[in-house]
Amino acid sequence: MHVMLAGAIARKSPTRPSSAGQIPRPPAARRVDAAELPEAWQRLLQRMRLGAMPLHQAAPAASVIDSMEDVLREYAHVQREAGTEVAITIEGVRRLEASRAAHAAAREAPAYQAQGNRPATRHTAVMRLRKFGEALGLEPLVLSALCHHENTLRRDLGTVVPLKFGRLDNLPGLSATWGLAANLLAQSEVAPRRSTKLRLLTEAAVLAIWTLLPLRLGDGQLLWGRDVRFDGARYRIDIETRKEEEPLRGALHRVLTPFLHALVLRGMDPVWLSQMRERALAEERPLFCTVDGRQLAESYPSRVWRQYFGTGAHIARTRVHSELGQLGPEGVEAALALNAQRDPCTAADYQSAAVEQALRRQGQDMVDGLLAECWEP
Repeated sequence: MHVMLAGAIARKSPTRPSSAGQIPRPPAARRVDAAELPEAWQRLLQRMRLGAMPLHQAAPAASVIDSMEDVLREYAHVQREAGTEVAITIEGVRRLEASRAAHAAAREAPAYQAQGNRPATRHTAVMRLRKFGEALGLEPLVLSALCHHENTLRRDLGTVVPLKFGRLDNLPGLSATWGLAANLLAQSEVAPRRSTKLRLLTEAAVLAIWTLLPLRLGDGQLLWGRDVRFDGARYRIDIETRKEEEPLRGALHRVLTPFLHALVLRGMDPVWLSQMRERALAEERPLFCTVDGRQLAESYPSRVWRQYFGTGAHIARTRVHSELGQLGPEGVEAALALNAQRDPCTAADYQSAAVEQALRRQGQDMVDGLLAECWEP
């Protein structure tokens, strides 16, 4: 007698109730609640989320608006603690930076003493305030001063070595990373326990996918049928990234096929591939999930990368920019496309010193040549 595959899996791994969201997060100690922001600020944030921006101003991406709101909430808290009006002013920005410096210096753990007060963090905060001030209609003199301060902070970025580049130096090369992913996949095929098999194949897929397609964590909770499809011959991706709202779509490289097959099969015999893929696509199941089918947390890819490389999955984005940046302008464009970015200034922030070397190089192979070592089947 044949037992339906889905029923057998459900009986072997029954769904367990999730405890997510049962324990509320404590209120932020250094930010006011969003409802306590000035009414004009709240209205503008709401219009931004609706895309109703002033003439000639593009609506920021949702993640940028969230970041902007966080900065505004912290800024308002600092002004309130100082007993001053909650308004964007040069003095207010100075108070914000002084507050951040004081809190960073007060941290006991040496590794965290600069947290929240690094040059990149200071620059981002001022940039968010300046852009919000433009949409709010601040006086030109204030905006000019904020812009000048932002440019000064941007120049300061070149005086320090970003943490990510220190980590990049310790990261294995593309070939070694790909070899590790393939080895984990092979281990999953012979693992005796289903839980171990699923853990290994999921970790292998995360390393492989983020090596060739370095997604932001917010874009990484992929669903079959919605984000990843199968056209009969190739797997294809079709997502709209959160930060820049840039589409990322096209056929995934064939070397990812074994990893995607493994995510579909979830440890089952390959004879079930077509049936399980059809069900996963129809039901829009998550690519990365627990034994009982629940979607893994947004932070899961970073946990996997940190487990094997000592740093989060964001380093994959830095590596793509640095590796492809060595190929010159065309490589920069390729890196921007892979990372779903559109601002060359962003690429410059990621490329470290590789771009300077690229300007002196001629006749290099492009992307396929660079990645050929890890694309061997």
